[in-house]
Amino acid sequence: MTRNETRGKVTFGTPKNHQTREVPLPRFLVERIAVMLEGVEGESEMPTGLRVHDLRHTAASLALSSGASVKAVQQMLGHSSATLTLERHSHLYGDDLDALADRLDERDRVSVAARVRPKPASTVVSFERSPETL
Repeated sequence: MTRNETRGKVTFGTPKNHQTREVPLPRFLVERIAVMLEGVEGESEMPTGLRVHDLRHTAASLALSSGASVKAVQQMLGHSSATLTLERHSHLYGDDLDALADRLDERDRVSVAARVRPKPASTVVSFERSPETL
């Protein structure tokens, strides 16, 4: 049974499409969430005032920003299409464009280094006949 919130109304049951969803939980969050939920019992409201949907949206945006494949995030969210996932969750973070520029610079640096790296000389073996063998 899951807690659903739609237009401020909380209900308990299966997700709207009745399909199970799995969300990977990074190890660094396990302890933080445990502390946050300390003393909270059952299906209570989030103690921080956040909506579950806010956490879902943040998880999807962070996953995409971290390089997760769109298809993996689509599956995690239970979306019917990758287009829907991108339209709703691929927000740019402040340093995304700078990080992209850095990755492109690195790719160019590696590519240039590969082009200018001297190729190993071929070994040419020449067999000449001596005048005595003619």
